[in-house]
Amino acid sequence: MKCVFFINPKAGRGAGSRLADEIEAIELPVAISRRIIFTEPERLNVQVRVCASRADLVVICGGDGTVGQIISHLVQLSKPPTLAIIPMGTGNDLARVSGWLSSWEDMGLPGLYFAIREAKTSMLDTWELTAASQDKEISYTFAVYAGIGCDASICKSFQDLPRLPSMPASARKLLYLPASIKTLLTGTPRKINCDFRTSGQETTLGLDGCKTAAQLLFLNAPSYGGGTLMLQEVDLSDGMLDCLCFSSCMRFFSSVLAPSSLKKKVLPPVHHVKGLCFRIYNHADLQIDGEPCGVLSAGSEITIRLQKHLPLLKPLPDKFLRSRLRSFEKGKGDNRIKGRIARPAVM
Repeated sequence: MKCVFFINPKAGRGAGSRLADEIEAIELPVAISRRIIFTEPERLNVQVRVCASRADLVVICGGDGTVGQIISHLVQLSKPPTLAIIPMGTGNDLARVSGWLSSWEDMGLPGLYFAIREAKTSMLDTWELTAASQDKEISYTFAVYAGIGCDASICKSFQDLPRLPSMPASARKLLYLPASIKTLLTGTPRKINCDFRTSGQETTLGLDGCKTAAQLLFLNAPSYGGGTLMLQEVDLSDGMLDCLCFSSCMRFFSSVLAPSSLKKKVLPPVHHVKGLCFRIYNHADLQIDGEPCGVLSAGSEITIRLQKHLPLLKPLPDKFLRSRLRSFEKGKGDNRIKGRIARPAVM
């Protein structure tokens, strides 16, 4: 099996180089050809097109930004390879909902290699958001969520805040509080005036037509914003998108902060759609998978459609994985994993 590791060298407080050393050093229970690529933003398209097109498995080592950028290039391949994730960011939402975050935190690299040997996969929906204005058209790919309005303004403020290079992920998450306060105090964002047209067999009633909202949220997964459980049941591969329109920033914040037992009482109606098209009549901030993507122009026509299904490697269940690793540590089986059991390079 040909496996390519795309590692963001800046993620996890510079842990990429340490992770690369662990990948090279560990002896494997399966025959894998390993190739390590340190991502370069200005060359990422070429890196993915050349290296991933020849691989059986791509392992993305980084945060939500790195995962989203590489997925946006993988969907352009005629036959994308299977995908796995080593989480090294602040939010790690796709790794969280797919099980790779808990697998990595518990077992490190052996968890990945045993999953490779089992070779069980699921599918991941990817969605394309296209914004067309009078002078340009631009498209974005997302796998977890996209947002227009106050959450995008917060993402922008969060990115602008100063932080120490050695700041751990748990502390970086706390910076969302001053970013939220800054967004509210500066009076941004303004209400979004929009006109919806939806498609899909399920609920569209109540979303079609003109609306005024402070926040538009499009979910392909239950986890949002670094672990907030917005919805209890969201299927990553059902070809449906969950859309929520928040009338005010305060309602959005209360929905994010509410405990799971109160979510249904504070959330606006959830609309399940196969795709949608709408026009916004004023400028609005956009975020894709938690990364700020600039400002949408007034009058932009927004189209969201299912883009492609990507094969996603399944991590092994914790209980099964632990028993496997215990047997290896005791020497009761394949003993090609020698020495230390690789622990997470990033905490």
